[in-house]
Amino acid sequence: MKRTLCLASAIFISFAAGCEKNDVIVQSTSSSEPQTQSLSSFEQADNNITLLTDQIENTTLSKLQRQKLLCIEYPKTYQEQYMPAFLALQPADTSQEKLIQQMQFTLNYYQQRFDIKCS
Repeated sequence: MKRTLCLASAIFISFAAGCEKNDVIVQSTSSSEPQTQSLSSFEQADNNITLLTDQIENTTLSKLQRQKLLCIEYPKTYQEQYMPAFLALQPADTSQEKLIQQMQFTLNYYQQRFDIKCS
């Protein structure tokens, strides 16, 4: 039951993140060139996060490799690339704290799913 709840929550967040991303794209189309650069930075950061997520979910990955991705690479990429790029587009209802909570939720989900401890 708990596993199903976690999976359902992760799917919901993925869906919500996709909707959020589309909202950002719509907002940016009516703005000037600096916003286009911000959108480009966001798309690159989003692609990097997606790539990391795909790697974490790769069934052939060793536990040690997955731990490095989950505990080091994902948070670093999220905080140094994704968050600043997303906040540069500045959706009114999003804050740095909210993005950190979303990152923590994702990290907790994968840590439980793959039985990984980050120290």
